[in-house]
This record gives sequence, C-alpha cells and structure tokens, in this order.
Amino acid sequence: MQLLKRFLYFSCVLILLTFTIHQKLYGQSVVQFAQVATPTGVAVDEQGNVYVNSLSIFNDGGLYRFAPDGSLIGFLQFPHVDLRLTADYQENAIWAVEKKGEIYRFDLGSLQLKHFVSLKSLQPSTVLDILTGNKFPLYMAGPLYGDIAVRHIDRNSFDFFITGKTTSGGSPFVVRLRIQNQSIDATFMVTSFPSGGLPVAPPPLDLMPQGISVNSKGRVLTALPHNIRGGRSPFYLATFSADFPETNTHPPEFISNFLNREVFSTGMTTANLSGEFYIVTVANNFRCGAGPAVLSFPRDLSSSKCVVDLSSFGLGYVQPADIAVGPNDRFLYVTLTDRNLVLRIEHTHSNLETVADVPKTYRLEKAYPNPFNPRTTISYALPKPEKVHLAVYDVLGRQVSVLVNEQQPAGQYEVRFEGKDLPSGVYIYKIKAGPFLESKRMVLMK
Repeated sequence: MQLLKRFLYFSCVLILLTFTIHQKLYGQSVVQFAQVATPTGVAVDEQGNVYVNSLSIFNDGGLYRFAPDGSLIGFLQFPHVDLRLTADYQENAIWAVEKKGEIYRFDLGSLQLKHFVSLKSLQPSTVLDILTGNKFPLYMAGPLYGDIAVRHIDRNSFDFFITGKTTSGGSPFVVRLRIQNQSIDATFMVTSFPSGGLPVAPPPLDLMPQGISVNSKGRVLTALPHNIRGGRSPFYLATFSADFPETNTHPPEFISNFLNREVFSTGMTTANLSGEFYIVTVANNFRCGAGPAVLSFPRDLSSSKCVVDLSSFGLGYVQPADIAVGPNDRFLYVTLTDRNLVLRIEHTHSNLETVADVPKTYRLEKAYPNPFNPRTTISYALPKPEKVHLAVYDVLGRQVSVLVNEQQPAGQYEVRFEGKDLPSGVYIYKIKAGPFLESKRMVLMK
C-alpha cells in the first residue's frame, strides 16, 4: 500500500512538472501561466499585466489581474458573469462585453469597473446584410454576445465590434458601435443566403458567437457563414472595412472559403507591432489538428500558419475561450475554460513559416492617430536591411525621443510614440535608413 501511495504521489508530481515546464511545440514554448476557475475572457495591458475573467459561480468568480510573471496582483469579485475582454492602449482601459450585451470599462488608473452602455438599449429595428447592402427586419429574440474588439478613429471617436447570435435558431451577427463625441450609433450586420433571408448557423457550431478583431488600418476579421454548398452554411474567415457601408460598397471578402477551410473561432486578436492576426478555434481544418488550435495570419491575410495544436500536449480535447497578445507581441495568452487554465505561448516571429511580402520601396507613413493624445503609432517600410534611426523632434529641432536606432531586416514596421510627458504642440518625426531620409509632422493635443 505504501509503495502504491508513493507511486501515485510521484506520478502526480511528474504530470504536474511535465505540464508546467516549458514545452516546445511548433517552435513555440507553451507554459501554464495561471489557474483560474472557468476562465473566459483575457486581455493584456501595455505593461504586460494579464486580465482574466472567471465565470465561477462561487466567490472566486470575477476579474483577475496578473503581473507578467504570473503573480496575482488584483481581483474584483463578481461571480458567474461571462465577460470577453479587449485592451485599449489609447484609453488605458480594458473593455468587456457581457454575454447578454452589457459593456463595461475597467479603468487601469483607478482600477474600477464601470458600466458603459447596454446593447439592449441600442438595438435598431433593421439589420444590414453586408453581402447585398439590403436591410431586413431585425429579429433578435434574446441575443447572446461574444467577442469584442476596439478601434480608435481619432481623438473623439472610436468603434466597438462585437459578435453575437440570436437564441432562436442561432443566427450569427456582428455589431458595430460607433462612438463620436459621446453619441453612439449601432449597426447590426449579418450575411444572408443567396436566396435571401437571414442566415442560420449549422449545429453544432452555433453554440457560441465567433471571435472578432480589427487592426489599426481598420480591417475587421471575423468568421461568417457563407452558403456555397447547396443549403449548408459553413463558417469561413471574412474581412471587411471598419467603415462599411459608408466608404466600402464591396461585400466582405471570404478569405478562407476558396481554400475550402472552415473555422469556428471563439477569440481573435491582432499583434501590436507586426499587425498579424491570431485566432483561437474550437474547430478548424487548417491542417492544425481537427479541433482546438491557435492560428496566425499575416496582415494581408494571404495565408495561414499553425501556431499550436491545443490538443497535442496531454490535456486531450480542450475548450478554448479567448486569446490575447502581449504589448511586444512575444507572448500569446489563451484561456481553457474546461481545464481552469490560462496558457502562455511564446511566439517569436522568426519562427513564422509565412511572412508578409517584402516592401518594394522605402516608406514613412502618417502617424495614426494624428492628432493624438497621449500616444500614436508610426509605420515605415524597408525594401532591404538597413541601419534605421527614427527620432522625434520639437519645432525648435530639439530631439525629444529616439524610437529606433538599430539594424533591421527588410519588412513592415510599426513603433509607438508616447507623449504623456510632453506639452501639446507640433512634433516632427524623422527617419534615416541607408539612402532614405524623410520627415513628417504630428500634433499632440491634450
């Protein structure tokens, strides 16, 4: 009996160590970051702190805040509330959407969670078909909401994109909330069958809403049903402009249906620097196992890469809920609801099998947003490896910040400029990369 007890004890210890020690999978390092009861949403702030929502019905349910090393540094208790999260570096906040349509803001300065708006109060009478541009009567009996993404347009306006489904039939939809100078405009969007009418998602993939993400250029990525198989409506990755339909008369582009690759994603996120999209799936056929996986796509969405097969390291079939990326794009965080775990995946871009096309010319882009407060993003392109010096100056020519001063390979780059300690005014950013020398202006408006 003593031998049996010792065997069971050391077996349990070995299993625990096997999981918590770094494991190399597809060139990535996967570790257990935290244990949280029934984790759902996850987000990462600009300092690398990780926020995880727990759906537990007991006193351990609520919003957890972890330091980058995984130590617990904060907790807000609210049992059995299903929140999906997204980080907002511009507002220094974490936004959350609750399953029944309540949107909250977690202010990182005051560490307080405040109610922002209810989608129930914004529900219009019609829904926009983004395939045809037509509008249908809106039948939203008890909708359930899923993932949330945020995109800033300028200093006074920004968009939320939220996925949902109706409980009667499981018809999926996307909501865009445009906030401008305190006013809120809601647009509910669906994709229709070619024969007309509202779509119905095929079971069992209508168990939850899809993931969604939007990048700094205003490109929205989600998964939508598209009927191409005589009555069946599988989900395919789709992309469309954040300004649709105002400035985009074209229907969404179904980027994966031509590959005959369906996907059902519970969470999506966009890399802060590289602009890559990451999605976590419960079902896919992107040659990354048949089920739960993390996939990556370059910013032009031209191809895909399997980051990790989530069922390949001893936990069996798992139920991922959400995904987030850290501020320097090094780490991805995935919540596994049925395993009470948050995984951290180290993801280095040198391991990517697919990279964006090499730029053909040198370019320095306009800062976005501009005007800005307190931070903005500067993009540039290198057609070949160069020593890059990118700096910011005031109008008197005094250098106030060096953003880049290193050798870099050819590619597209984005770097953030932080102006919280600077006075309002005009600033000039200059780049020197080999023979390329250019400067542009931006305005800090506090």
